[in-house]
Amino acid sequence: VFICLEELLEEQLSEKSESLGDIEFSLVRFSDKAETLFRCIKIGDGTAVRKKLKHVHKKWPPRGGTGFSAAFEGVKRVASGSSGNVMVVFVSDGRPGDLMANPGNGDNIQSSFRSHGMTYPSVAVHVKEMIMQHGERLSLQFLCLFKDGEKWCRKLARVFNGKFHMPQLRLGQKPSPPAKPLEVPERKPVRSDAEESEVQVIGTKSAETKMRESYEAAERAGNVVTVKDTTCMRSTFQSFSATLTTMRQDARGPARERHVVLESRTSQSAKMKFEATLMMIHPTEDGFEVPPAEKKRRRIVELSMQPFAQGGLRNVYNMVEKNLLGSLTGNPERELVAKESRHITAYRERLRFHVETLRCQARALELAKSFNSKVKVFNAKPSQERRDTLIPLVSFLEAVVYRLRDESSPGGFRYLAVEERLKGDYQKYNDNNGGILTAHASSDAEKSKRRRIKLAQAFSHFTYDETEGKEMVVDIQGVGHKYTDPQLHSTEKKYGRADLGQQGIDRFFTSHKCNVCCKVLGLVKRGRKG
Repeated sequence: VFICLEELLEEQLSEKSESLGDIEFSLVRFSDKAETLFRCIKIGDGTAVRKKLKHVHKKWPPRGGTGFSAAFEGVKRVASGSSGNVMVVFVSDGRPGDLMANPGNGDNIQSSFRSHGMTYPSVAVHVKEMIMQHGERLSLQFLCLFKDGEKWCRKLARVFNGKFHMPQLRLGQKPSPPAKPLEVPERKPVRSDAEESEVQVIGTKSAETKMRESYEAAERAGNVVTVKDTTCMRSTFQSFSATLTTMRQDARGPARERHVVLESRTSQSAKMKFEATLMMIHPTEDGFEVPPAEKKRRRIVELSMQPFAQGGLRNVYNMVEKNLLGSLTGNPERELVAKESRHITAYRERLRFHVETLRCQARALELAKSFNSKVKVFNAKPSQERRDTLIPLVSFLEAVVYRLRDESSPGGFRYLAVEERLKGDYQKYNDNNGGILTAHASSDAEKSKRRRIKLAQAFSHFTYDETEGKEMVVDIQGVGHKYTDPQLHSTEKKYGRADLGQQGIDRFFTSHKCNVCCKVLGLVKRGRKG
């Protein structure tokens, strides 16, 4: 662990530049109680952190006892003063002594435990408090060394949106260029029965040999389990370092566009398979949650490696969701569209981008229901009174976010907004800069397109009147009268980076010409004349 920590430090030093934020290191040791061995040391040139690591490795060996609650209470205290990103690497080699022996298959975790006649809050309480304070700025990495702790570490990672690691107890191949080794005097391990199976010395000149010996001893004692797709310790810490680098990216810096090549019009690109989890916007907080029913099911999706289209803010990919009961239902797969930011966003922004997208979609859906109510009243009038005119109802697709387990992505996850794939003649009827699709009424198809354009324009106009001039839905696009991917302008500019506020609203009315739909719905006449 100490060798890997040293290499992580060296990697972060090599990445240091003006485009990356500073970083502070803390180390908390825990047994039944937690103690902070050092706290919030800035990376600087690495000297202070190296010195502390060497001191800790020499003077403060691991102790018996595995109080998960004590560990996260200590981590919570250390992180309490941080307003930036927080990454927690939790390393354990045993089962928690303050939780039930069997974690069970559900998501429930006891909220307290008793010790020496006293009641204390459990690890779940402390982690929830950290999530409440740090939100999307928190990254939880659970590193399990022996099988006794595997079930609980896995469950905590799953329930609290963290990532579970169970590497083999070996260093693995050293990266190039080689990192500076951690030079510390070798100490004799304590040879008590209780500690016989634990790793007593790591980070010395003979680290690989001693680690192998400890691993073999633990294996003979039955404390090692082989897990599919396990990695070595070194590669696991390299993934921590990659996540840390991403988290350090300054969110205020200029956005960098992802380098992608669009799919050919005649054929789709190769697809990659991922395990996925559906997430929905939290009803009261500015973030996402995994619905309770979702935690009991397993989703498998295949995502195209190249996008087939690009918008102003998003890359759009083909996606297929596999129905694991397809042979019974007769419906083996579902065609979807997945959308991801065109730009590489900072770690803390990775979900906030989708919050903007889904809030626009949800608000547009709400206003569409109001529009349809008014349309239904008009359509219910006698034929002569409405002059044989019927106005179609409109709808918006409902979007959700899928979290894909992807080892190559920062934090081990990739987030995409996902919705039903629309089939048919996809058109963009207006945009968020006042642009309007044009149609020539020389054919039946063009006449039909013109009617659809008029309806989309009337809907945008309606949303302005319905919200008393405070909001407007634009960027109306889709197939027929089924729309997707809208944008909202608002006087408060509360709908993300593409919300152009009053300026965007004014641009719409600069090009809008009220039509028969606007008239029969009683909308206030606005826009250009003629």
